Amino acid sequence: MRANGIVNNVQVVNIPRAGGTIGLSQVSRMKSDGATIMVTGIVMLGGITTSSSDLSLAEMIPVARRRGL
Repeated sequence: MRANGIVNNVQVVNIPRAGGTIGLSQVSRMKSDGATIMVTGIVMLGGITTSSSDLSLAEMIPVARRRGL
């Protein structure tokens, strides 16, 4: 992102455990921060289901996805 002039600085925060739902709860509270991106995978769906989380991906806006393997 820096090489393409999109940003000057990138901060990476790894928030382990609970299949990503801990990170999801933090990103959900940052709705007005247009500079926050969450990178996740299919494991997030399992984390939401198995933890009986009140959170969902419904409020998230996908910006990219990988097609096929």
